[in-house]
Amino acid sequence: LVTEDGKEKNDGLGLEYATRWSCGKSETMTFLIPNFMGGSTGTSVLNEEGSETLQYLRTIRNQKKQQELQQQTSSYWGEQPGTAPTYVGSIIFFLFVLGIIYVKSPFRIWILLATILSIMLGWGHNFMGLTEFFFNYVPYYNKFRAVTMAMIIAEFGIALLAILALNKFLNTEDNKEKEKKLKLAFYITGGITLIFAFFPSLFLFFLSENDVNIGDQTFLNALTTDRESILKSDALRSFIYILLSAGVLWMFLKGSMKKQYVVIVLGVLILSDMW
Repeated sequence: LVTEDGKEKNDGLGLEYATRWSCGKSETMTFLIPNFMGGSTGTSVLNEEGSETLQYLRTIRNQKKQQELQQQTSSYWGEQPGTAPTYVGSIIFFLFVLGIIYVKSPFRIWILLATILSIMLGWGHNFMGLTEFFFNYVPYYNKFRAVTMAMIIAEFGIALLAILALNKFLNTEDNKEKEKKLKLAFYITGGITLIFAFFPSLFLFFLSENDVNIGDQTFLNALTTDRESILKSDALRSFIYILLSAGVLWMFLKGSMKKQYVVIVLGVLILSDMW
């Protein structure tokens, strides 16, 4: 900032710097599928089993070109300069969706509003109107190093509503309504993960802005295939955890599993999922 006397005053970070780490709108899907955008920036598709990119690089005789292309093999294809997935857990997200359609408490409203707001703030320059308003008018907001830090509110809100949903599911008697809501939550979250497990190329390009400037089309095709494979396997993994957790709740609904065992089994599944 510049004061009236023309001197510079250090008052927080600049907007351009703070929004360098802006979550892409589609990248929000990492809440449910951790490797939706390929994973962390430090990982490479060359580490994947049966990597087509690795096989292609081995055919290149020009060592300089091979090294240059090898530097472009990051599995992450989002727009952030350095990041790791913002993953809340597929089971937690499934319970969160269950909470949206099942929990009637007033808590649901403010949890949803806080979650949505923090996600939109995390979009940064992808939702510049809201970002500029908070940056210019909300006290101390410009002190944060990156706007994506706001998304921790969403992580907390999703987990909180998930627990409220599980608590109500285990402690109410209306089995007909519970069965209906459980099926709907499973269809929504399970359906999304299955779509990306089998048809991700219908919605995604798998190349970043930097990638499209690479002149080697064969390399880009191999890179796209490897990144698509990562998403497919990870989406299927999320579906399996959702299926298992929904199965546990279904068994409780039908009287095949006691409440305390439901908590224990779900706890083990969540721990395994998040590990």
